[in-house]
Amino acid sequence: MNSSSVTTEITHGDHSPTVRTGLSADDVEGIIRGLEGEPDVAVEVFWESVTDERVCLGISGANVFLILVRPRELYQYVAHGNDDRLGMIPFITSCEPTDITARYVVDIKTAAAVVQEWLTSGQESSLGRWERR
Repeated sequence: MNSSSVTTEITHGDHSPTVRTGLSADDVEGIIRGLEGEPDVAVEVFWESVTDERVCLGISGANVFLILVRPRELYQYVAHGNDDRLGMIPFITSCEPTDITARYVVDIKTAAAVVQEWLTSGQESSLGRWERR
């Protein structure tokens, strides 16, 4: 998708974000996998040369939801097999409890792979689809 470096902003709870620049898609995948089990983590991933498009992840333990943000567009990720998942999954985001619709929740390995695909191939995903909100 892009040949420039990637930036991540990682926020744990209400702490200031940790910003890492100059990353590759593989670096980012490893960083995301390393957050497995962490409570209340928000991650933003974006190309250093593209400031108006990013993937945002909410991580709460083993559960992750992904949002693709573009100008005037917002997408949530739905993994293959999740279309029929019902109910809500409890999350902690920004130190506040909330519930996320189960069909939008994936495990950390899937989330890391989706972000790597987005960084290398764009919006198309072999693991599911981005659903416009």
